[in-house]
Formats: sequence, structure tokens, C-alpha cells
Amino acid sequence: MDSLFVPNELWRQRLLEKITDLGTSMDEVSSKAGFEAQYLRSVIEDGLEPPMDKLSVICSELGMSVPELFAD
Repeated sequence: MDSLFVPNELWRQRLLEKITDLGTSMDEVSSKAGFEAQYLRSVIEDGLEPPMDKLSVICSELGMSVPELFAD
């Protein structure tokens, strides 16, 4: 699994906004996506670089696509 490196950190903000818009939590999305509860929190708050396959699963859980996440 390759790590995803994107210099623009806007995608993390988009994830957080989508989570907020859906009225859920980072921990809940992580768990529903099949990851440890703290995984998404580590990605958004601690700067963990997620592999593309995990990011794709998270986006799917949030009802969005990976290209949507990185759109300009």
C-alpha cells in the first residue's frame, strides 16, 4: 500500500466538513469504515498519511469520491 502525499492539506478540512455536515463523528466514520475508532482522527488531526485504499473506503462511507475530495 502506498501512502498518499498531497501537499495541499485542504482535503483534510473537506473530510472534517463532510463529517460535520452529516452530523456524525470521526470515530463513528472510522468504525463504520472498518478501522480503529481513532484512525480518522489520526488522519485529520495528527497528519497521518492514509493509503489510498483506506482513503477510498472513508470517502465511500461519507458518500463522496476521492476525486471530489481533492477537487480544486
